[in-house]
Amino acid sequence: MTPGPGGYAGIVSRGVAFSIDAIIALLICTVGFQLVIAALAAVGAATMWNGDGSAALGYVLALPVVFGIYCIGFWTLLGRTPGMMLLGLRVVTIDRARPGTRRSIIRALGYWVSAIALVGFAWIAVDRRSQGFHDKLAGTFVVYDWGGGPGESPPG
Repeated sequence: MTPGPGGYAGIVSRGVAFSIDAIIALLICTVGFQLVIAALAAVGAATMWNGDGSAALGYVLALPVVFGIYCIGFWTLLGRTPGMMLLGLRVVTIDRARPGTRRSIIRALGYWVSAIALVGFAWIAVDRRSQGFHDKLAGTFVVYDWGGGPGESPPG
């Protein structure tokens, strides 16, 4: 594989992009959750969440789902998330194509494997192609690419 202009993306740039995406997903989840609570209150159904912790549990369970859908959608459609766009990163397959839906789902589920004691993410720092376990599972790479690569339509 011929990596992008800057080669394989390292752990720091990938970590910053991940953090940006996590914050965006957190904001999306928070706003969405507040809208649901407001809608339930408008129809008188919000009384079922009166301080017993079920609302907090619902939020905690919704957040990883929102983050997964966020990542899968962006990887499938654009090959990068907004955090990756800001840092000039792209998720690609061996032939530099976008990962597609199947690989994106595998990669998102692989985040859980990588999150176990952070070993899968830390592996990025020592792997010669900077792949985390989620990348190895999905057959993907993260490369530096500011856009305009093969198969990309020009911006605008």
